[in-house]
Amino acid sequence: MPHASFRTTLLLTVLLIAGALGAAAASGWIMLQDFARASREAGSGALNLTSAMQQIDERSLDMARSARQYAVLRDDGLRLRYDEAQTQALASLATMTATLPQIAPHADTWRRTEAQLRAVFDLPAEAAVDDALPDLATINDRLAAGVREAIDGRNAALLDTLESSRDTLATQVLAAIALALLLAVATGWWILRPLKRVEQAIARLGEGQFSTPVQVGGPADLRRLGEKLEWLRLRLADLETHRNRVLRHVSHELKTPLASIRLSVDAMSAPHQDEADQRRRGRILSLIHI
Repeated sequence: MPHASFRTTLLLTVLLIAGALGAAAASGWIMLQDFARASREAGSGALNLTSAMQQIDERSLDMARSARQYAVLRDDGLRLRYDEAQTQALASLATMTATLPQIAPHADTWRRTEAQLRAVFDLPAEAAVDDALPDLATINDRLAAGVREAIDGRNAALLDTLESSRDTLATQVLAAIALALLLAVATGWWILRPLKRVEQAIARLGEGQFSTPVQVGGPADLRRLGEKLEWLRLRLADLETHRNRVLRHVSHELKTPLASIRLSVDAMSAPHQDEADQRRRGRILSLIHI
């Protein structure tokens, strides 16, 4: 800022400090918004997964009940009920697998177990049905455990992100504060140093020291003030030189008359003077006075 004025310098400094602090605040606001969005998405995802898991549990229970009843009653309506429950369960399972790919092995196990359970409907009417039908409940428990583990992992990752964002924000705030302090100190030094020189120059002029040139840097208006002080120094130095010259001239011009007056006064005050001599010297002093 070599050509900036005092007012411009202060304005730029304030804007830079406000910009640094504002950038830190904006970064914190963005991080908070990202965390809030991630939290909402994680909460919504957990709710959807829990709802899908509950749907699979309920439909699995309906499927097992329909298969057992069909094995006894051979009612085609029970098969239709089974198909409806299976469709809903598979849809929920597909949603869970798309959201959590890590539970895909459990999902495949569930599908194989469901295929074994569905085989009951393909048995001839006279075939005996084994009482130990495939149990989907155990597979559902594994699915539920995988879902809980995945949700816990997401929550832990979210907390880690929050910790990292907090550390990053703290670093940015400290950096912004340090930058603001650095700008304030630099601007203060750049402004106060020429003000100190102005003060010293005024003190020298007041003491009659006109030999040292006035040099003031810093903002443009302070430099102009330094130029005015330098002009004043030169003017005062010139007036001082002129005054001394006049005093020397006056002293030279008055030296001879004053010497004569002094000699006359000394003569009048000398002892053993007659009256005529005193009157003569008085007339001489009167003429000199006139």
